[in-house]
Amino acid sequence: MKLRFLIFILVLSLALFAETDLEKENLLGDVKSCNSKIFTSDKDSEDYEYNEHGYDTWMKFDLEGVITTYNYEYKYDEQGNWTEKIEYENDEPDIKEIREITYHE
Repeated sequence: MKLRFLIFILVLSLALFAETDLEKENLLGDVKSCNSKIFTSDKDSEDYEYNEHGYDTWMKFDLEGVITTYNYEYKYDEQGNWTEKIEYENDEPDIKEIREITYHE
């Protein structure tokens, strides 16, 4: 089950990345939340929300009756790029990512 869930998250991450890129290009307009069906079962579902930068802030997966939620907090630099991202799984801190970005003039 865990491997299946990890593969599902990888596929979902790729789908969300592609959709977020479209939003940044302003091809999706002002999408702030979305509900999609990429599952094989009618009982499975996903919901997610974006912030003003186009990044995920909340996701909820219902996979065969097991509900998992993810929340994300971001810190941004002066150019508006995130430099710190904290992921919460079911309201518990799970992953902290820190990016160092170097800008060249």
